[in-house]
Amino acid sequence: MGEGDTMFAPQLEIEISGFAGELAATDWWSAARCNDGAGTMSGLFFSEELQDIARAKQICAVCPVIADCLEGALERREPWGVWGGQLFLNGKVLASKRPVWLLDEPFAALDASGQTQVAQLMARHCGEGGIIIAATHDPLGLGNESLKL
Repeated sequence: MGEGDTMFAPQLEIEISGFAGELAATDWWSAARCNDGAGTMSGLFFSEELQDIARAKQICAVCPVIADCLEGALERREPWGVWGGQLFLNGKVLASKRPVWLLDEPFAALDASGQTQVAQLMARHCGEGGIIIAATHDPLGLGNESLKL
């Protein structure tokens, strides 16, 4: 991105600036840690990237108006973004935004080399915050990260 380029499509900028106008009318908005007056942190709070969402939640965690922000977002049924330390989608709080792999017998019909490669991919996926749900008769080799049902 070049200097001066926006991170959002034009319609999103209009939506965010509209939200900013609504928020400016609240008495708590001026004390919000995410309010730098220029909207430079909007990219974190409206990102699809897990690390940006985590950073936005960290900023919220030490914000003096986190409860007011969350209450307002619930009342307004915010369509998306991080508000009051929670991730919203379609006006509701999401429990988690982590990539999920659904696997059925992931090691079946693989030779030892293929099994090693799949195991490494699964370990990396879990290490990056992902979730794996697998139906298998073989141990996945994920150590403490696995739960057998």
